[in-house]
Amino acid sequence: MDGVVEKIQNAKLLFIGGAPRSGTTLLSNLLDSHPNMLVFPLEHSVFEQFYRNQNNLEYFTADFISKKNTGQQAILADEHRLKNYAYKIRKEYSNDLLISIDAVAFRKYYLEYIGNSIITLEIIFKALAFALVQSNEYARKKLETLQYVVFKQPFFTEVFAKEAFDIYPEFRFLQILRNPISRYTSAKTRRLYQKNKNGQRLGHINRVNFVLGHVEIDQTSINLAKRNLKDIGEESYKLIYFEELVENSKKNLQSISNWLDLKDENTPTSPTRLGVPAMSGSVFSDKTTLDNTALKRVDQYHKITNWNERQLHLLYLKEWPPTKLSTQNKVFALFYLLFPFKGSSLQHYIFQLVTMYQFVFFKENRLHIKAKKGLVAVSGAT
Repeated sequence: MDGVVEKIQNAKLLFIGGAPRSGTTLLSNLLDSHPNMLVFPLEHSVFEQFYRNQNNLEYFTADFISKKNTGQQAILADEHRLKNYAYKIRKEYSNDLLISIDAVAFRKYYLEYIGNSIITLEIIFKALAFALVQSNEYARKKLETLQYVVFKQPFFTEVFAKEAFDIYPEFRFLQILRNPISRYTSAKTRRLYQKNKNGQRLGHINRVNFVLGHVEIDQTSINLAKRNLKDIGEESYKLIYFEELVENSKKNLQSISNWLDLKDENTPTSPTRLGVPAMSGSVFSDKTTLDNTALKRVDQYHKITNWNERQLHLLYLKEWPPTKLSTQNKVFALFYLLFPFKGSSLQHYIFQLVTMYQFVFFKENRLHIKAKKGLVAVSGAT
């Protein structure tokens, strides 16, 4: 036991971030088969929950690991919840979860590790890594060659990267960026798929409509990437581009290995999840090799959107934030919003008309996160 603790304590931490649907799952699955890396199999919520609850650290010995709404790490700590999650993935997406975890052991060893320590941001990550090693055979076998434990959390990783780095300068961060048109297409394709299969309506993002919400996500991610690269530096913060990763995964993965001072010959080539052949990217994909069709999203963009939706989307990508819009472009934006978007329900279309002012007279960024000082706007970060 002491030897396991020592190896976990000596391992460095690497964090993957990026906008949702930008390739964070693909990147983490590709790194999973690297002999020097142990990749946490689901998204965690440590950054988000730590900065919300750092004045109540007892939270991490109770709710964080027991309540399902605290993040996906709680799924691994409950056998019934893990089975239900696997069933949900199989039912809704005809795909296996591909995670073999002893949930009882995961919960036990997480609590054991964190209970013997003064709770800090780093300790929470190490406790999750320790629990993973004690609850999965593949993870345990990696101890002899382990150098990095890898965690993925889209968006919140880049939001809190600088704050975490200031305390732990040994932390490393990987952020993946994707062509906004391709990412938008991926997000809408998934939403349309769910709608058609489950009879669900197209929902909204961040209490605004689909186009505005996604443009804000893209602009926020890009701005945070620029800020973090400048403030943290290239030695600890690295940008990866989705299209380049798919086109030439070996070259990009070798670049990551060199950046982390790992051996090139150990560069992974196929996506896995805890050693099991995994989906090429999203957990909802059924491919176990790199999915080159992801590079054709720009063509698909025209098939799943109407002309007015594309025009509005491109307008905001070009001129952000909306306060920069000229009077002429505000008129154009109003005109585009008079027509429904492809795949929209009647309810969505009515919502679009009622909230037109949010598009055209947008006064402030609405993509907020709860940090320790309350609601902090980050989408205008530079």
